[in-house]
Amino acid sequence: MQLDSEMKLTQHEQKILDIINSYPEILEDPVQRAAIAQRYGLTEKTLRNRIAEFKKYGLINTNNQLQASNGDIDLIQIIKLLWTKKNIIIIFSSIFGVIAMGYILIKTPLYTSTITMYPAGDLSQSKSVMGTNLSTLAESFGLAGMSAAPNYNIPDIVGSNRIKKDIVLQNWEIQIDNLPQNLIVYWKINIESFNPLNWIRGLFPKGNVSSSKEDEYIYRAVKELEDRIHVSESGSGLITIDVDMEEPQLAADIANFISDFVIRFVSKVQRTNAFKNREFIENQLDQSSISLEKSEKQLVLFQNKYPQSLDTPELSMQRLVLQRELEENQTVYLTFRQQYEIARIDEQKEKILINILDKATPAVKVSKPRKLMILSIAIFLGFAIAIPFILYKDYPST
Repeated sequence: MQLDSEMKLTQHEQKILDIINSYPEILEDPVQRAAIAQRYGLTEKTLRNRIAEFKKYGLINTNNQLQASNGDIDLIQIIKLLWTKKNIIIIFSSIFGVIAMGYILIKTPLYTSTITMYPAGDLSQSKSVMGTNLSTLAESFGLAGMSAAPNYNIPDIVGSNRIKKDIVLQNWEIQIDNLPQNLIVYWKINIESFNPLNWIRGLFPKGNVSSSKEDEYIYRAVKELEDRIHVSESGSGLITIDVDMEEPQLAADIANFISDFVIRFVSKVQRTNAFKNREFIENQLDQSSISLEKSEKQLVLFQNKYPQSLDTPELSMQRLVLQRELEENQTVYLTFRQQYEIARIDEQKEKILINILDKATPAVKVSKPRKLMILSIAIFLGFAIAIPFILYKDYPST
């Protein structure tokens, strides 16, 4: 312990003060005081008298705390203080541990089922036999937007309200009641019970917006479901979907329903996009056929009216222009004809855009709440709160 430079202590007094500094428990415990005094070749009475003198001079306050003069922190003293007050630390940690155990006991146990999938490709990979895809062809005619293939973001599909609403309204096989029921009934959202928060909200006007009870039930069930579905995507593109539910089979059924929904949705969009591509090329093919027929008629009429043997420089130039126009229209027509045949095949072909790596199976043990983690955090929190409490209450302060 450090003192003010103005305060002068004898060697004997400094020795006593160092002993108190090392063993603060001797301030209150006579047994410990006698044992420590004997260890240092002193009597208990001498040690007790010196403590009384230090209290008189203000080196020890009325709460039996050593007074530090300049705010310096003595780590050894802190460790010894915490050790002497270990019962307080145990009490704090126990209180928080009991609270954590109570939370674990009342928290509904959840089972987690997992599915993994990865994209196998997308429609933009469709190539023609001439080495160009539909988007390149559309861009050459200023119609790129008609043939752009969609990019499927599976996490966005899983996170949409559309799939959540379908899950909520779907009738599931429930093990407890052994009857098919939707999640609104399963979670008893449709059963009205007194809720102080809802009662308080009802005191405030809601404006002109009104909704039916059914819409409100669906909204609350969707919000509950949002906390039960977790989607993650790795750097390799593997997508993992976890579903937490009160029953293991129900969690697995919902997880597999999600995978089926994603596959159906992507397949539907793929077919729609293929139909639009085929329709776009078919329209362009019809227009190119009309243009080709028109250019053929113009060239035939010109040749009948002006035989090549009677060509002048002007007529020869016109003949070359008509021939070049016919060749261009033929090239365009043949290109669209080839693309049209490919588009017809794409429209009829079922592409595999999503691969399911692992289907969901019922969990064999409870996954939430994580008992050990919650209990460890609670005990550590009690320990962390107890330390500043002890230091504030008992550590020497100016």
